Amino acid sequence: MHFVLINDHFMSLTILLILLSTLSFGDIRVGEDANFEDSPWAVSFWKKNKYYCGGSLIKPNLILTAAHCVYDEKSNHLMKLRKIKLKSGHRKLNKTKRLPKIKAIHLHPEYTKVNPAENDIAIVELEEDADLDKLRMTLIPLSEDYHVANELRLFSYGTNCFQPSGQNLHQLELKITSRERWIQNIDLFFRTDPNKENKEKNRLRLENRKAVKTQRMIFYEFKNGNALCPGDSGSGVVTSYNGSPVLQAIVSRGTTERVVFGILENVSIYYSWIKSFF
Repeated sequence: MHFVLINDHFMSLTILLILLSTLSFGDIRVGEDANFEDSPWAVSFWKKNKYYCGGSLIKPNLILTAAHCVYDEKSNHLMKLRKIKLKSGHRKLNKTKRLPKIKAIHLHPEYTKVNPAENDIAIVELEEDADLDKLRMTLIPLSEDYHVANELRLFSYGTNCFQPSGQNLHQLELKITSRERWIQNIDLFFRTDPNKENKEKNRLRLENRKAVKTQRMIFYEFKNGNALCPGDSGSGVVTSYNGSPVLQAIVSRGTTERVVFGILENVSIYYSWIKSFF
């Protein structure tokens, strides 16, 4: 499979997705199981022997992920390379195999660490090429079309939020929604939070979200009652181009409260920056 980078002049830097759920937590699902062959570019990130983030193999020695997955916000520094382990090659997380060690981590130079973050994207460079045949992996090309597809699909090893029964590769469907719907539903959630201690914090969170430049956003909502869960960050979101999967975005931030929302980075607009590492 050839890797394709797109010179994208589209204005949106981020993709935001939102769902106002009137279901109980027991009714919120985290997608359906996926075979590894459905996304053989999926990479799992580990620290202290625990999975915590996802990524996508875009070149035998390059993995695309979210910047906050490799940045320690407490110390304001990159995570130590030796503390991050990368695995892939199987749909069951506990059967994935090690990838080569990390050589370097490249944060986007304009990554902002506020919530919601912008330019939350990073490239992880390996010391040597991954053995694609041994791991049964292939590379995922980036979208060639600057217009975002109406429907996207997320592949991730993230935790099952409400029925923790192990971490297997799963998939979620997303679709376009409007900024107005996003603001309305976020506002409704924050205003009806039963925890009074969260009132001021939620007010500030809402203002931060409303202040993000709208021309940099495309809004999405989950289909079929799905939700983002812990560990989905950095994972790839794909669409189809001429019948083949292409990488459209990566997961930046998410939550699994009554209002389930998240932020996706539209990777196609980072053409020049990504190409500089080839």
